[in-house]
Amino acid sequence: MLNKLLQWFFRRKPEGTEELMDENKFWALIQASKAAGKGDYEKQKIELVKLLLKQKPKEIAAFDNRFRYTSNQLYHWDLWGAIYIIDGGCSDDGFDYFREWLIGQGKEMVETAMNNPDALADFEIERDTDWEGLGFMAYNAFYYKTGADLYQGYLATIPFELKGEEWSEDNDDLERRFPRLFEKYKDQY
Repeated sequence: MLNKLLQWFFRRKPEGTEELMDENKFWALIQASKAAGKGDYEKQKIELVKLLLKQKPKEIAAFDNRFRYTSNQLYHWDLWGAIYIIDGGCSDDGFDYFREWLIGQGKEMVETAMNNPDALADFEIERDTDWEGLGFMAYNAFYYKTGADLYQGYLATIPFELKGEEWSEDNDDLERRFPRLFEKYKDQY
């Protein structure tokens, strides 16, 4: 009987949520994971899972919703142009992973990127790194905690749309739009 009850529990589909985690709580979790990671992005991901495991399942889902909402806010041609210069090119998957990494750097860097991507020249950003993974940590934590897949409330209701004006790599468009980044990374571009 107990075995059947456990099987039922781990197969059930949890109720979804479209709620966003409180922004201050979200950024506090990101900052705490970054501090615990001590500059090691792989360790930061592990630390974020540990922090999320202390949350209720619905709060983990709300964290994931806030993460995806923030990533959607960063889905802009200007930011893609900025990372294109920094990394000497950037695929669509690379842009997704960069946005994950950027969120992991904290609120200040995200707000800078949203308001003026050229101001990312003020930060030290490693090139040619593996930025993938932070966006999967809520899913991992949810699965470890419940044995079920994370329900994707936000993704089900809000489409990602690339915002802003497209740039061209064939002329001086990127240099004109992002002069500080271009100057800083021109030898690597």
